[in-house]
Amino acid sequence: MEPARQDRQAASTLTDRLAPALALLDRLLPSKRVQMLRRRVADISRHAAQGEHEPAAVLALRSAKEIAHDRRSTDHDDWWFFMRLAAGSAGCCEDDDLKREIVDFAAAGDAHASGHNAARTLLELARWRYEAGDLDASIAWAERAADADEIWAEPDFMLGWYRLVSGAGEPLGHFAAAIGKDPALHAQIAADPLCKEHPRLLLDLQALTGGDKAA
Repeated sequence: MEPARQDRQAASTLTDRLAPALALLDRLLPSKRVQMLRRRVADISRHAAQGEHEPAAVLALRSAKEIAHDRRSTDHDDWWFFMRLAAGSAGCCEDDDLKREIVDFAAAGDAHASGHNAARTLLELARWRYEAGDLDASIAWAERAADADEIWAEPDFMLGWYRLVSGAGEPLGHFAAAIGKDPALHAQIAADPLCKEHPRLLLDLQALTGGDKAA
């Protein structure tokens, strides 16, 4: 079973978490457009809080498409912001066609994948491919997520985990990179059921990172 999603927080906190992005929109976009996108964010937040994940995802994707049609050369983070909302909500429903549309649209914007919103979106797509049994694609999307946000530890952790599952590549370096960004992940890796099946890996990781000895 895939590790629990650390980035999935209670819907009731969604509006608070969107505040920095709204401030960014205020600075980047014309006022009428900001007002429209604020209404969209409020509607998406309301749908998500009510457990209406598919309408939330559809509205977020529609917003991203509208931004794409009128995108200026620097308007990438707001596009990825709505893609992140679309992917996060779609991950809570079973609409495979909607997920496929989000994947295709994200792939089209991958040349500009940078920042935390892009990384969150891409890592969600990696999880979808893992759930579909496509480990190669899950690794590829997770690698893009790690490249998009070099500070966030979660993509490195998931890359290590996916490589451990697949037996392809070396998970140790990814786990060590994740711990370097977030030392608290050492305990999570040591307690992970799959990782515990590989005691040699945990010993090597402890030696490499100087973390606490795995239980």
